[in-house]
Amino acid sequence: PEMLFRYRARNYPETLSLEERGTWDEYRNWRLTDPAGGASIVLDDYLAEIERLSFAAETSDAERALLEQLMEYAEQVVPDGA
Repeated sequence: PEMLFRYRARNYPETLSLEERGTWDEYRNWRLTDPAGGASIVLDDYLAEIERLSFAAETSDAERALLEQLMEYAEQVVPDGA
């Protein structure tokens, strides 16, 4: 049941009830922000690395544009309030 729930939440979020949406947001927040969540990198470290690379002298304009897109992606996938 849990894997099916996560599949639905990732691919068909419009099918979630309000309660399920809250459960999904809590799970995503945990995975993205808590080192115990099992992610290879937590959100704070991800954002810090993007910022570090953005200000590095050797980073090209094209790379900075890509880093900006990665930052925007993070803002889209992070649950509200994370």
